[in-house]
Amino acid sequence: MLVFVNGPLLLFVSHTEHTRSVKPSTLINVYLLLTLLFDCAIARTAWLVYDAEVVAKLYTSSAAIKLLVLAAEAWEKRSILLD
Repeated sequence: MLVFVNGPLLLFVSHTEHTRSVKPSTLINVYLLLTLLFDCAIARTAWLVYDAEVVAKLYTSSAAIKLLVLAAEAWEKRSILLD
């Protein structure tokens, strides 16, 4: 249930940070890194459980998407800003 709240909230905070700062957001990067570590642990455990292949695939794909979001958030924005 919390995932449905945290997605739009993360989008709002990311947009706010991108409009006010050139540097990457430390708050968002730390949050994504910590939740990525926990998602990887859950995915690993789900792969070890015999009947949880669908759940394991969902957590693995979620972790991969979160890794891409983390990489995008960590990127500095100077190169994409207009003069």
